[in-house]
Amino acid sequence: GSHWEMRLFNGEVMSPMILMQPYVSQLTLAFFQDSGWYHVPDISSKADTSNSQGHFWGWQQGCEFATKTCLQPVETIGELPKSTGTPPHFCNQADQIACSFDRKSLGKCMMGSLSTSPMSGALEYPEYAYFLGTDTPYQAGAVETADFCPFFIPTASCQDMDGAQSVASSNSSSSSDAGQSYGDD
Repeated sequence: GSHWEMRLFNGEVMSPMILMQPYVSQLTLAFFQDSGWYHVPDISSKADTSNSQGHFWGWQQGCEFATKTCLQPVETIGELPKSTGTPPHFCNQADQIACSFDRKSLGKCMMGSLSTSPMSGALEYPEYAYFLGTDTPYQAGAVETADFCPFFIPTASCQDMDGAQSVASSNSSSSSDAGQSYGDD
């Protein structure tokens, strides 16, 4: 395709949709260089490193992040599927509120439903049925281009009135409607 896979490169400028603060990775700069259309003199110094000290989507998640599904199959009936990788990049409860992976915004776990074929009643994308064995077996992430993997879609910036970045903190005195506390790092 003409874009990086969103499940693996969420937020990257070459991703098919940008739902968080975009960044340019060394991979994209190397691709531009290798295409022959662009000359990037020093790729390592040109990549965007302002994104949470270089912590981009999938950073230090290991090979399983790319080779396995985003949510692991349910092992016990009634449990929710668990996210691949640590810290988790994927969520498993609709409308759950939490910090985004880069700690720059509050996000909401956006869910949708997998469709079934009108003719056969079978799931159209059975490989993305991450919630089989739960009370909501056809639940899935809301973004098809991310393989229906549910993740926190930013809904509010985590900035104080001076514009300085803030992150979730358990010892801060201010809190949000979601019951989370925020303060300086």
